[in-house]
Amino acid sequence: MKPFHFCFFLLLFWSSVSFAQPRWSGEIRAKRLTEWMRDSLHLSQDQLAKASKIELRYEQQIDKSSESPATRDKVQQKLMSQKDADMKAVLNKMQYRKYYSREISARQREKIIYKGNRQPL
Repeated sequence: MKPFHFCFFLLLFWSSVSFAQPRWSGEIRAKRLTEWMRDSLHLSQDQLAKASKIELRYEQQIDKSSESPATRDKVQQKLMSQKDADMKAVLNKMQYRKYYSREISARQREKIIYKGNRQPL
């Protein structure tokens, strides 16, 4: 009976590890980040509208840049720095500091988790 339990738990563990994370659309990623900014940065309605447009525009551009793997990293880095500059114009100093620290930690997590060809499609 013990080999059966071992195989069952091994199969259960393997099946939970083998599923890849879903790739969210640009609209969903922009909406989630905008909600985070609304809740964490306490944006005004004007700031929220501008930030939402910026997020959506850059997330859609990042999705388009993912189609060509040869130039993907350089294009995405350029887009992210442009997005940061646009967000800096919308947010005040404290809001931007909190936003930027979250962005840096998220970008570092992505590099650690998804190296090389293991990135989700």
